[in-house]
Amino acid sequence: MPHRASPLLVIGSTGTTGRQTASGVPTAPIATGTANPRAPWLVAATLFVSGVVLLGIGGASLVAPVAFHASSGISLGESRSVLSEARAVGGSLLGVGAVVLLGAFVSRLAFTASVLGAVMYVSYGLSRLLSMAVDGLPAQELVLATVVELILGLLCVAALVAHRRRAGAPAQIEVHRPG
Repeated sequence: MPHRASPLLVIGSTGTTGRQTASGVPTAPIATGTANPRAPWLVAATLFVSGVVLLGIGGASLVAPVAFHASSGISLGESRSVLSEARAVGGSLLGVGAVVLLGAFVSRLAFTASVLGAVMYVSYGLSRLLSMAVDGLPAQELVLATVVELILGLLCVAALVAHRRRAGAPAQIEVHRPG
């Protein structure tokens, strides 16, 4: 059987999570945090709402893109290319929404789900703000979508911070020293 070398750097949970390293491998945790007893509920609630919204919008855009976009005053027309793009965005939102929603129920996914939710919502909200500055105000429904996206994005960022504090900084770095 081939010999497997020990990693020099491991990124992941350490400390109070009960994770054990191979015997005889010294480690040095780099970051620590303090617990927040309210964080698990707040993180789960944020991920649940954020995931359900992404699933709803993604599903609607994937299954019925013409009707979904028409509700915001957008006419997709009959172009198969435009419909393909609208469905692709819908499928992406649906996939990310599934992971974000799972993060509300599977604690091991909460950190990843918070990152995905924050990136998705903040990037959508900021992109819409840029469009408003460059192109002018869109339909009122899209202005409202911008506000909701930015709020959910900031809540996901807050969930990320809360998760890091609760788990004792789960994105810690352990340095495995050879020898």
